[in-house]
Amino acid sequence: MRSCTVLLALFPLFGVGCDGGADSDSDVGVDSGTDTDVDIGSDTDSDSDSDTDSDSDTDSDSDTDSDSDTDSDSGTDSDSDTDSDSDTDSDSDTDSDSDTYDPNTELYFNDLVDIAQPPVGDDLACWEPGDSWLSEVVSDEGANTYVEVVNFQNGVWVEGATIVAFTGPTPDIGVVASAVSDDRGEAELSGSSCTPLNIVTSASGALDTYEYNVVLSPVSSRGRIPLDSVSRSTGTLIPALLTVDQIEGTGFVLGVVNDCTQGRVENVQIVLRNRSGNIPESLSVHYFLNSFPNRNQSATSSDGWWYATNVPPGEWTAEAWAYDEVLGSTLVGSSPLVIFDDSATISTVVWGSEQGWTVPSYCLP
Repeated sequence: MRSCTVLLALFPLFGVGCDGGADSDSDVGVDSGTDTDVDIGSDTDSDSDSDTDSDSDTDSDSDTDSDSDTDSDSGTDSDSDTDSDSDTDSDSDTDSDSDTYDPNTELYFNDLVDIAQPPVGDDLACWEPGDSWLSEVVSDEGANTYVEVVNFQNGVWVEGATIVAFTGPTPDIGVVASAVSDDRGEAELSGSSCTPLNIVTSASGALDTYEYNVVLSPVSSRGRIPLDSVSRSTGTLIPALLTVDQIEGTGFVLGVVNDCTQGRVENVQIVLRNRSGNIPESLSVHYFLNSFPNRNQSATSSDGWWYATNVPPGEWTAEAWAYDEVLGSTLVGSSPLVIFDDSATISTVVWGSEQGWTVPSYCLP
């Protein structure tokens, strides 16, 4: 996902071409309003250890001597040593991978999804709500791919960023390629293809930034596939402007909802669930208006951007929900992702897809 922008007041617009940088298809900024964050889900970890040691030692010695040659020595040594060790360890740990479905999730869902306006997009004709998910066959061909790492907030090239492409949920599983960006943010990844991969970029002063389901398709040497790097200052600025407290040990997601031709979809609401279908208690979802995060915005606007924060580490699925006159609230797309502690994740949800990616035309057979 590309972001390249110019700062307006406090935060730049994403999606505006930058001289000497990368053009971006993301359009993000920052604004303020009234807080609309919602707290939902359940995560508890209780560990209690009770260890009681009681040692009672009583020594009583009575010695009596009389002139009547009666020597009475009563020596009583009573040693009572009672060691009572009661060690009870009760560990109940419910995290993002809990197999127990939380019935309160439906209440949390109703707080997050309540829109009654139909979705709006330039092209929603490729899929109708209620139909089977879209699926496409790719023509896979290995080749080198050129990428360009840019700062998510201002579109400036990021030099010295380490880029790792992998097939598993985490970077230590199925590494396909790795590289380091040059002074123009550019790097060449070998062995890439039209098959979607997962990417993490790491750079000085930036959060580890994950992007899932990225198609690193073969392109010409002057073509560049954009990769975002979210700076730590951006990671702090957005929740501050939304007056949301970032919980230590959690991560956040910046995402868009795309239509059939990678345009944006308006009037969509986002929910994050784990593999058991639970919504995290700490989850707070916000939306953008005119390219700025806005506390009053209750669904995606024409820029399609959303922000979910305080997401516990683990495997999650971002769900896009929209209103249909026949079906009511209905799922219109989803995208799997993984959240890491103290990190940023870039997510794209595609209309009619449960995979979160769109196959470029040059990857089709």
